[in-house]
Amino acid sequence: MRAEILRMDNVYKAVDGANALDGFCMNVFKGEILGLLSWSAAEKESLVNVLNGKDGIDNGRLYFYDAPVEGGRYVQPAAGRVFVVDGKNRLCRNITVAENIFIIRDQCKQYFIKNKVILRQTEELFKRFGLDVDPGKDACELEPLERCMVELVKAFAIRRKSSKLIILNEPSNYLNIREIQQINEIIRAIKDAGNSVVYIDNDLDLLMSTAERIMVMRDGKNARTFRRESFDKDRIMTVLLGGYAPVGTEDEPLARVRDSDEVIRFERVTSRRIKALSIMVKRGEIVSFLDPLGRAEDDIVNLLTGAAAPTSGEIYFKGETFKPQKTDFFKEGIGLMQEGALETSVFRRWSVLENLAFMSINKYSGRMMGIRRFYKSIIQEYYLKFGENIFAKSLRKADAVTMYKTLYYRWHLFAPKLLICVRPFAGLDLALRRLVTDMIREIADKGVAVIIVSSSINEAHALGDRVALLSEAYRARLPETE
Repeated sequence: MRAEILRMDNVYKAVDGANALDGFCMNVFKGEILGLLSWSAAEKESLVNVLNGKDGIDNGRLYFYDAPVEGGRYVQPAAGRVFVVDGKNRLCRNITVAENIFIIRDQCKQYFIKNKVILRQTEELFKRFGLDVDPGKDACELEPLERCMVELVKAFAIRRKSSKLIILNEPSNYLNIREIQQINEIIRAIKDAGNSVVYIDNDLDLLMSTAERIMVMRDGKNARTFRRESFDKDRIMTVLLGGYAPVGTEDEPLARVRDSDEVIRFERVTSRRIKALSIMVKRGEIVSFLDPLGRAEDDIVNLLTGAAAPTSGEIYFKGETFKPQKTDFFKEGIGLMQEGALETSVFRRWSVLENLAFMSINKYSGRMMGIRRFYKSIIQEYYLKFGENIFAKSLRKADAVTMYKTLYYRWHLFAPKLLICVRPFAGLDLALRRLVTDMIREIADKGVAVIIVSSSINEAHALGDRVALLSEAYRARLPETE
């Protein structure tokens, strides 16, 4: 029988008058990676604060290595054996990486530290984990990926007679896919050494590829825990979303009286993978169409670009029945940015101005002075966004920030009635995600209705004012126990 290092029985914790943990139960085994999936940021934050000893519990029981935690808050012996790794910098900024790992810890009893010794020890430790980080670098100079790796190795390096519990909190919020893969290699090595990891993230694919068990947290409770042999994306998402009525799937059609700000409206639209979708999107609004299984994304794009028609129901665009042909959705005032648009829609041989202007330049065709004035107006409007880069003669040597600005501000300039963005966060690091989020909001602030099509819960919630669930399967509920 596997040894438990942590157990929570019927735990209650109130935050701002509401139970963030409401009869919550969880156990963590020695040497396992337990994935945790939840809609609610408040519930996850409350759980992390209890696990790391920041907050006590209001009621229930908390055990660490079979010993009850008095008052529901860690003091000893759990202190120093529970570590949180997240987007925050928990290293001492003004000393080196090696000093962070081997000096700032309670085992260090020496008054005189030999820098060569700790540098050598750190290099040996990094070699074990395959880390390419300079141990002599100051912690303040570390990139997010390097900081995360160093914090994990530091937790591993602290000597304890018993194994440690590491909480990896939503790495997909601040690392890209390639960086997460590097982190997962370290996590597996830490787990293989007998330590335990609670891996919190809303990227279900990531959890399924890493965790041995996945716990679904909903309404402050453990809704269900899945073992690896029973992992099924559809079933897990059904449990996660089972407590929530899908947005935009009303039993009755929306009112036929047209809202003055309405741009597009779905009335009980059904296609191959979408059933009875009813929702309205207004000017200046960002609505995320979430399909966690990734099955209905193509249907939405095909419906809105005229590549397919609904099998039943109606789509209204600008108050009229929407029946475009495959070639004229752009003329209708609908813009589309597919996943990977940077590679297919930004022309590196062209200047920044040419890339920004080409969709809007037809109105100036044949009028050279008009085109010059148009370029001048672009410079005046977007100079503060690009700086001197707006005068770049080509994008061949442009950095990623300039490339993404060129892509998104092109749509800001063109200002379609509706802009569809498919998985805009795909492959982006945290800084680029923030930039893209701000630019999509600027486009919406110009009066453009924006639809985000995504299979990522994090992406849908980060970008959307509202979230519409596309998959009919999620209306069903599964039993909460095996």
